[in-house]
Amino acid sequence: VTEDKAPPIGAIIDPAILTCSLLNVNVEFTGGQPQYLYAWNTANGTIISGSNADIIIVSKAGTYNVEVTDTDNGCTKIFSAEVKVSNDVPLINAENTGELNCKVTDLTLNAVVGNVTSYSSSWEAINGGNILSGNNTLQPLINNSGFYIITVTNLINSCETTDTVEVVKNITTPEFINPT
Repeated sequence: VTEDKAPPIGAIIDPAILTCSLLNVNVEFTGGQPQYLYAWNTANGTIISGSNADIIIVSKAGTYNVEVTDTDNGCTKIFSAEVKVSNDVPLINAENTGELNCKVTDLTLNAVVGNVTSYSSSWEAINGGNILSGNNTLQPLINNSGFYIITVTNLINSCETTDTVEVVKNITTPEFINPT
């Protein structure tokens, strides 16, 4: 009689990275047999569902362990996987470069993005503001007072942030004096 002391075989597939748009990921044990039982746990993550299945859904970065038991021979083996997170929000500083008046009828706003290199940007004008050109750049050309909101999105993880600039128009209407 041969004694079967072979531990369960298999592996955990590398899980996806949590991001601002991917809030839950699967952690999956593969290579399992029908007689395998699964018991997942974590000390620093969050298991949403499936703690006794071959696939769990998680919502937090951390280390996830599964104890796999072969019910045919009672042998167990622990497998582990690390779930990572990418949630870098772009740092943005938008600034007004001047004031609209009778001589200056348009301005170029300026925004600086820090800490990320792969991003998209988009400006929105509200409360009377008007963008002439450059809506999807860091330096739009504008021609009216109002509020200008820039939204910058990190293209790696979909995290976004906004900043607002107020532009004022300083136009004093000349006073008419009747010469009579």
